[in-house]
Amino acid sequence: MVFFLKARPGRSSRECLTSTCRLLISIPCWQTPNNYTFEGESRELTVLFPDIRSFTTISEALTASELKTLLNDFFTPITEIIFENNGTIDKYVGDMVMAFWGGTS
Repeated sequence: MVFFLKARPGRSSRECLTSTCRLLISIPCWQTPNNYTFEGESRELTVLFPDIRSFTTISEALTASELKTLLNDFFTPITEIIFENNGTIDKYVGDMVMAFWGGTS
């Protein structure tokens, strides 16, 4: 995950980033900045996009509370399965999860 932030005068990029994204910062990247560049690289990845079949139709018939329960019943186990298999979750979008394997060394 890469963030581009413009620091205010008198504030370093690190201060700006850590105050904005405290929980997302990987401290080792600050300790070894020469290991990271903005150059691209190619890697072979496995990507997974699980979702709920007919979600739109199903969701139209549910209350907000029922929809929340449905999504939690889907996201909780799929998240656990991904993490148990050393996957990385990139994002949740609606009823879909994007996960990948092979992106880290």
